[in-house]
Amino acid sequence: ATASGASDDLARTDARLAEGESPGLVRAAHHARLGEYLERKNAVQALLAYKNALSLDAESLSAARGTSRLAESIGDATLLREAAEGEVRVTRDLGRAAHLFERAAARLREENDIEGAAATLERALLVEPDHARAAAALLEIRLGQKEFDRVVTVLSDAATRAKNPSIRADHWIAVARVHANHRHDLAAGLTALLRVEKNEPHHAPTLLELGELYIRDRQFEPAAVRLERALAGSLEAKERTSVRLRLAELYHEHLNRPAEATTALEAVLADEPLHRDAVRRLLKLQMASGSSAARETARAWV
Repeated sequence: ATASGASDDLARTDARLAEGESPGLVRAAHHARLGEYLERKNAVQALLAYKNALSLDAESLSAARGTSRLAESIGDATLLREAAEGEVRVTRDLGRAAHLFERAAARLREENDIEGAAATLERALLVEPDHARAAAALLEIRLGQKEFDRVVTVLSDAATRAKNPSIRADHWIAVARVHANHRHDLAAGLTALLRVEKNEPHHAPTLLELGELYIRDRQFEPAAVRLERALAGSLEAKERTSVRLRLAELYHEHLNRPAEATTALEAVLADEPLHRDAVRRLLKLQMASGSSAARETARAWV
């Protein structure tokens, strides 16, 4: 009770001094401290105190941070965006700002302001290009709007400025998919992925995407090279099986490399002896070559 009373007394003092004749920076500090006290009692009055602090001292860290805390607690989109801009301008905490922009965009989507949400997410990426969730949410919105050129421009810019290699690669992969799947421009998709490969030659997701786009572009040898490099890296068991089956298909149907197709299929069957696609293709290869192993494979099939 004593501590609470002392806190109330301090708040009354801050309120009096904030409205006094002291220099602006001093009054701003009292407004900010009053806001911190009011956060636990009255959010509206606390916001007003922080606003007054910032009007007197545009660089008030306490007021900017207090506004951010209240914005998250209240969840209003306009307030969240204002708080995010405060984080950009005052605290220079760009990750925090992008998080607040993302929260604002989510609320705007709930309110069916889709364009407002997209613009807010674009602002988030302009401020912090490494913000993966903002990029994913923006991609979802712009694809739904069929704004393909717009999202390519924004994500390409984010990819160019991103510092995290993994997120930078994810941005370029997203750009490549938009080019290939929505703009029907395989060459542009390949160009985006090759930018990643140049700097991250062993990045498995990029290699897998390159392999598939090269297959769609009927460039089978480059496709096989990328899938082989991906297979040499670290893949989950299910993904490894999928890549081996894809390579077996390339070797068998397009590259006239039956021995390597057989090796890839045998590797799949070593892990999954009854894998139907692997058994079926292996049997086809063995029958075409007249191999005596075809009978044993056929029995396994049955």
